[in-house]
Order: sequence, then structure tokens, then C-alpha cells
Amino acid sequence: NEDIDNFVEKTLSINGVIVGVMIAFVAGKDEIRVSLRSKGDFSVRDIASNFGGGGHLNAAGARLFAMNLDEAKSLIIEEVAKYIWFKNL
Repeated sequence: NEDIDNFVEKTLSINGVIVGVMIAFVAGKDEIRVSLRSKGDFSVRDIASNFGGGGHLNAAGARLFAMNLDEAKSLIIEEVAKYIWFKNL
């Protein structure tokens, strides 16, 4: 976990990226760790709260249980896409 803690921050340095996501399986547990970062007034806290997580406007996270990495990835991508779509209406 220490090796990946700051990785999600680097995703925001990519031109055009407003939301960065890091999804990681926690070895030895049935747990998937999700870290979210954003720019400006895009609230990743709202996304994390939909999965029982929390945090701040531009930095949040959640833990997912009883699913595999592919399922978690699909859920998170779908949720982020919904927020981006609604934000741009």
C-alpha cells in the first residue's frame, strides 16, 4: 500500500484529466482499496460516499468487499462516468 499511496496523485498531471482513480487489491484480505483524486470543484467525496467511503472534495477513498478487481473496476468507472456526465449537463 505504501508503494501506491501517491500514485493516484500523478494521474492528475495528465493533460485533460479531471479525475484520477487507483484501484488496488489488498493482499490477505477480501478487500479492494479505491483512491480518488480530482481537480477543481469536481467532488470525488460524493463518488466515494456511494461506496461507503468518504474524504474531501478533491481526495477521497473507499473500500469494497466481496467482489473481484474487474467488478470493482466496472463499478467505479461507471460511477465516475455518471458524475462526469451529470457535471457537464
